[in-house]
This record gives sequence, structure tokens and C-alpha cells, in this order.
Amino acid sequence: MNKAFDFLDIQKQVLEAPSKQVLGFVIVNQALKLFPYKQAIFWTKNSGSIKIEGVSGNASIDEKGPYAIWLHKILKDHLKTSQNPQALKSDDITDNENERKWCSKNIAILHLYNTKNDIIGGVWLERDVKFKDTELSIFAELRPA
Repeated sequence: MNKAFDFLDIQKQVLEAPSKQVLGFVIVNQALKLFPYKQAIFWTKNSGSIKIEGVSGNASIDEKGPYAIWLHKILKDHLKTSQNPQALKSDDITDNENERKWCSKNIAILHLYNTKNDIIGGVWLERDVKFKDTELSIFAELRPA
């Protein structure tokens, strides 16, 4: 029953977030109470450009580094999908063995929308085990209305 209370608390924080920084912090750090993941990244989209706004824990990503450049490309490629959230395997996103080492075996991407139904950003989650459908459903419910 604690997970249900955690979910309601996190959902309330998401809906009441006064800024995108607070929204990102809540999603990438609090969702860990609902299901395990190794890393979460909150990103925004503006005029076709992707910006990494937050990373779980105390981590940071150099926006000009190879990992960020690679992540921007992957996120742009997956903006075209209508499936939300989307579960992927690292093998689905790259054929390059070195790039596969940059992420866990399983990834979930959640798009966030504005009131005009335009994608304004999203969340990238990574972990070694496959995401369950129930976890993806819970993940999808965390986005702001």
C-alpha cells in the first residue's frame, strides 16, 4: 500500500511543480520510490533542439560531450514515435558496441506534452532488467496534465 501513497505523493508534486527544474527533479529522483532504475534524465525540447535539464542523483552531463551528443540524437530519433511511454533495448538504438556501453540494456522514454499536444520534453530511464507493462503505465501517469 505504501507504493500507492508514494505514487499519489509524487503525482501531486509533479502536478504542482512551479518550474520545469522542479518538475524534472521530482520525476528523475522520486520515481525511484515506485520502481528501480539506474539513471533517469529529464530533457526539454524547444524549436527542435534538445536540452538535458536534470539527471538523477547528483550527476551532471556535459552538454557538449560525446554522451550528450549521442543522447540528443537518440531522443530526436524517437520524438517521431507515437508510442508513449516507449520501452527500448540498447540494441534497438545503436549498432555501435562502444555506444551500447553508454547506457543500460533497457530504456524507457516518456514524452511530456503541452496543452496543444506538442512534445515539450521527456524523461529517459535506464536499467538492466526489462520494464514491465505495469511500470510503464505508472511511469506514464507521472507526467503533468
